[in-house]
Amino acid sequence: GINAEYMGGIQNTMRFYAADGSFLFDVIFDEELGVPSGVAEVGDAVNPASKGLTMTADELRELKTKVAVCRSMLRPMIRAGRKVFDEEPVTASRSRCLDDLTHLVAPLLALQAAGRYPVLLEPRLAALKAKLVDEARATVAEAKAKLLEA
Repeated sequence: GINAEYMGGIQNTMRFYAADGSFLFDVIFDEELGVPSGVAEVGDAVNPASKGLTMTADELRELKTKVAVCRSMLRPMIRAGRKVFDEEPVTASRSRCLDDLTHLVAPLLALQAAGRYPVLLEPRLAALKAKLVDEARATVAEAKAKLLEA
């Protein structure tokens, strides 16, 4: 999966759907950096190359032409110590889950040799992740150098 430990802020996921309701791709974004409201705001989302999944810029452009709608996948329950989301009945959650399953492509429903689903990083979040990783690597290198000096 994606190494979330390298990313600060409040992450959420935006799912992008085709006109028939099928899932095209997800984009992880940082709410503090801004919520993408549509495919145009995703820009050239960065594929984290997680578990060998890669996507070319052309493949992403092709997927983006198929987008009909997008929806935030995670809803906050509490913000600043206050409840901001009304619970829904379990039957509604179950119904939504079953409906979502009907929109998965066949390889993702397989129990064996499952297909891959593109999960991308929004460019500003990808830049933040790269910065934090670089800083962490520099700190580790500095600590190792100090240990070798001693």
